[in-house]
Amino acid sequence: MLFICLGCLQISRAQFQFFSESRKIGISFGEGQQNRFPYQNDNYRFEHQHLKLAFNQVFYKSAHFELELQIEPVYYWSKHQLLNKYFIQPQHFTDYESLREKYTQERKFNSYAVNFGVILRHYVSQFYSLYALASVGPMYSDAGTERVKNGFTFTDILGFGSSLHLYRFQIDLRLYAKHDSNANLKTPNHGHNSVVVETGVLYRL
Repeated sequence: MLFICLGCLQISRAQFQFFSESRKIGISFGEGQQNRFPYQNDNYRFEHQHLKLAFNQVFYKSAHFELELQIEPVYYWSKHQLLNKYFIQPQHFTDYESLREKYTQERKFNSYAVNFGVILRHYVSQFYSLYALASVGPMYSDAGTERVKNGFTFTDILGFGSSLHLYRFQIDLRLYAKHDSNANLKTPNHGHNSVVVETGVLYRL
């Protein structure tokens, strides 16, 4: 999607560079749930909250558009509960009865991630902008579920947001879809899905 937008803008290579005056740092808070459109899987409940740091660098500017690289270390605290015990099948797990008992209880766990992404921003005015974002990164979780084994996984994010620009400050509100899985490196790998609402503030250095 980003590459199509860039092609429509007819951007020349000479316009891509790092702008020293357009580095940003920030912090944000958000919450996500599986029980939101378009996911709403009846087999499980998955909710999380997170605290995130942001390091952004603008590398393209035009009159109304910007492209930013972003690096975001994130701490998640999550709740999970299996709602349909028959999701765990005997042919897949020899100890399926004990796993059903274990995962149908609400469980809490922590995850630590670093997201690497790109933001395409459109300035509606000097003080307001809209943007699309996409990111991916590694994540470590200290407990597993019937859907994803504990340890290292990957988190993918795709969404959009808006920003209010006041002097050097940027107030953000964004909505995005998030998917966590381990790229079939381990089983199980059904993944956790959530739709996330996030707000934060950045400061332009």
